Amino acid sequence: MVLKDSVSREEIDRLASEKGWIFSGEVEATENTPYQKIWTTIDRGTAIHYIEDSLIVIHYLQIKGDRPEEVADDIRASLDVYDKDEIRNMVESVSRSSEVIDAIYTACVGAPQHYDEEFFQLFENVLSHPDPEVRRATIFAMAYAPWPQFKPLLERVIATDPEVCKDAEVMLQSLEQNEWKGTGQ
Repeated sequence: MVLKDSVSREEIDRLASEKGWIFSGEVEATENTPYQKIWTTIDRGTAIHYIEDSLIVIHYLQIKGDRPEEVADDIRASLDVYDKDEIRNMVESVSRSSEVIDAIYTACVGAPQHYDEEFFQLFENVLSHPDPEVRRATIFAMAYAPWPQFKPLLERVIATDPEVCKDAEVMLQSLEQNEWKGTGQ
């Protein structure tokens, strides 16, 4: 769940307290690790990770466990988060390269864990952007949405886009080695 910029750490802490989540730990940011704060639900069946990802400059919540949708519904009712339509509209409505990069990073974190045709189309469309930096960012973003359906896109980029083919080769190799497990979500 991608949090809008207006959501602060304090609001996350307040929600955790209101919901009775049990604090499990905090991970300070390093060069290779994002800042995280972790809670579990009272029954310890669901973990909630608040993440400030400095690589893509987005903060988001990752929910894992027995009742992720129930917890997600509580969060949506209390915090300002992007929904699927807002993310799609964001990606489709921006034009400046920096805005497109920000939007595709929002999309990569907001993408469902399992393949989604609409989000896939967003990635595919942005891969044809004229700016190679946007295409590089899109390739990088694919690691956050680890769908095997990206393989043909990456192979096409390798075959047809000399400006970013090395990036696509590295991502394809990395994702294949990790069996498409990805780095985020």
